[in-house]
Amino acid sequence: MSSRVAITGMSAFTPFGVGVEPLMLALHEGRTSVEPAPQLPEVGIALIKDFDALRYANVRGMRVYARATQLEICAVALALSDAGLASPGLPPAAISGAASSGAAISGAGSSGAAISGAASLSVLDPLELGLVTASSYSHLETLLDYDRGLTTLGMQRTNPTLMPLGLPSAPGAATALSMLAKAFAITLNDGGASGLAALGLGARLIAEGRAQVCVVAGAFTLFPELLLSESRARRLSSAERFRVLDRASAGIAFGEAAAALVLEPEARVLARGRKALGFVRAEASRFAASEPEPGAALGRACEAALRRAEVAPEGVALACLGANGRAPLDDAHAQAVSRALGKHALRTPVTAPKASLGESLDPSGLLQSIVAVSALRTRRAPPIARFETPRVPGLGYLSEPTALQPGAALLTAISPSGACSALVLSEQLSQRGE
Repeated sequence: MSSRVAITGMSAFTPFGVGVEPLMLALHEGRTSVEPAPQLPEVGIALIKDFDALRYANVRGMRVYARATQLEICAVALALSDAGLASPGLPPAAISGAASSGAAISGAGSSGAAISGAASLSVLDPLELGLVTASSYSHLETLLDYDRGLTTLGMQRTNPTLMPLGLPSAPGAATALSMLAKAFAITLNDGGASGLAALGLGARLIAEGRAQVCVVAGAFTLFPELLLSESRARRLSSAERFRVLDRASAGIAFGEAAAALVLEPEARVLARGRKALGFVRAEASRFAASEPEPGAALGRACEAALRRAEVAPEGVALACLGANGRAPLDDAHAQAVSRALGKHALRTPVTAPKASLGESLDPSGLLQSIVAVSALRTRRAPPIARFETPRVPGLGYLSEPTALQPGAALLTAISPSGACSALVLSEQLSQRGE
């Protein structure tokens, strides 16, 4: 990065609750949120329960938006609160109300301190605020509703407002409107690699001076058509058999989630009197043109990201893999990290949050980033839930919470389409091995 890009706010909505603290507590305890699907008991899913969007961000049009869009807007609101920032597009009363409610924002970010009210939030210039949304699936439920209306009710009786909301860029556009982000509003569609790629893009835009603040966000919710199609393709696991990176892995289990991270130049953070939660050091993407190649392509991405970050393999304190239970891709993650770290692979702690959360696709890389930053800050990494026997030996897989040495984190993501992304994060800018 040509500029030092800091992470100053984080938020997460997961089946474990709202905020980073309940997420990290569940991961450290080795819990899983995957349970049998109500309509397909042979399939495992993880759901966010008791979600009320208006509790976190009361913005215009909220009731019209699909659940995924509502989750993304709320995640952005809490991330901005965690960073000590507020946008004119997010009513101060809504943010103040969320911040003063312990259940709403307690532990929303790694700082652990709730924002006391609107008066403590600095107002952002919309011209210096940007948004990057990781979104490959969050528009599909609305698009399917619109298509279903056309085929069953006819054009005259179909709700016309669903058509624009069914566009791939609609969730990001709605979120940008809610926060009045005028520097840029970009939607990145890269499947399961979208989250890491979006965070890398957001960091590059900040480094280039395109904005003073960039929020990177994503959300994923389940809908019947996706579950049915993936079940028919025999790619889904039952809740009982769901494992990640394990020889007993039987397929994936989808999990609802939303996440957001706030990025700023380090100089601006210092001027505000804040402390950075972490730093985005580098991101690299590669593409696997055929099924046997993801491991090699992701390995090249890992090597490129470490090289750009100027972090040597011995400077990697944690590997946070995006493995999801699909055996060929799980193997690719393990092979890529083994290739990139070489002789240091076995001594580097390896964790995989999807073992507890399921596959959340677009926000999954953002959740990995939150987990990695939190682990680096506390010097304690969570285990891989229900992990027993590795499919690919030679890595330092974690079966229990483990103390970390100072250093950087290497994150990996793969989309079934062949997109591969690797990201390097650190708590500080000076790391061993540099």
